[in-house]
Amino acid sequence: MKLKDLMLIPLISCFIPLMAHGADVEIKGVYLGMSKGDYNQVFAKQWTVATHDVTTVTPLWNHEKLQSFTADFKVGGFEDILAAVKKKYPNLTCVSSKMNNTFGATLNQKTCTYKELTLQRYLSERYFGMSTLILGKPSPTKKVLNDI
Repeated sequence: MKLKDLMLIPLISCFIPLMAHGADVEIKGVYLGMSKGDYNQVFAKQWTVATHDVTTVTPLWNHEKLQSFTADFKVGGFEDILAAVKKKYPNLTCVSSKMNNTFGATLNQKTCTYKELTLQRYLSERYFGMSTLILGKPSPTKKVLNDI
């Protein structure tokens, strides 16, 4: 590599965050790295995904930027939400597994991922009536997934 090529690297790297947003995953206008002000403008009080109400939303901030975003919804909406996410991100891949709930019943778990997006049918073995959609990594203080 020539010296003039090396001088371009810092210049190009300054613009990568500006260009990367177009390629990043976003859910209804929410994306990692967005400011609290932008988040508050985009986010509505009652949020729905594929016509299903989101029951709990947990944003995690780092230096005023969105580090992760978790949205929980009733498990009955999982297939509709999965279809909507798969339509937007066709490279979403899913893995099926078995899990037992706290009553000993065996459930068919499904975990789907695409880049920093995770969609999981059952929140955990304890919260088997809820599904979750995660952008980024979940908060370490909120134990939401049993296999991530």
